[in-house]
Amino acid sequence: VRAVMWAAGERLEQGIKAISFSAARRVVVSRLAEWGRRQRSGAGHAQRWVRLLLAEVTLCTLPRRRQERLTEVRRVRHRRQKFPPLKGSRAAARARDLATKSM
Repeated sequence: VRAVMWAAGERLEQGIKAISFSAARRVVVSRLAEWGRRQRSGAGHAQRWVRLLLAEVTLCTLPRRRQERLTEVRRVRHRRQKFPPLKGSRAAARARDLATKSM
């Protein structure tokens, strides 16, 4: 899907950023299913089929945004671990654990 989007994006002035991934995916999946049905019947014009696929994916552009959004670095929010991190050696942690259980 990304390769088809890249090839279709070369035809657009805005490039690949203007193409919707989910819409392009739907087009590619439906065209591949249609191609598979045709292959059984023996019809095949690969270059024409690829041109039509790229033309259809080129039409899957995203709507224009009202305001331009700045690109941001992706970050992951730190989630608390279920168990606290181990401090010191495992043997020392076992000894502390045994000491708290015997009390």
